[in-house]
Amino acid sequence: MFVVPLTTARGTMRFAGTVLIRPTAENGLSQVSVALVFQLRAIDRRRVQERIGNVGDTVLHEIRAELDKLTGHTR
Repeated sequence: MFVVPLTTARGTMRFAGTVLIRPTAENGLSQVSVALVFQLRAIDRRRVQERIGNVGDTVLHEIRAELDKLTGHTR
């Protein structure tokens, strides 16, 4: 499982590899957050105790696009 850390520090948007995520009922966020795609990490599924929510297709596409930029991958 891959995890992208989130922060509410909007100043991190100045870094490459970030995506702004607005709160929705689907994602379960209570504040505007920034996905720190450049800090992507792999973790064991057993470490995840509960899921707060899901990002929608648009945000997932943005995260994947940032990851592609960071890795030089083209689709």
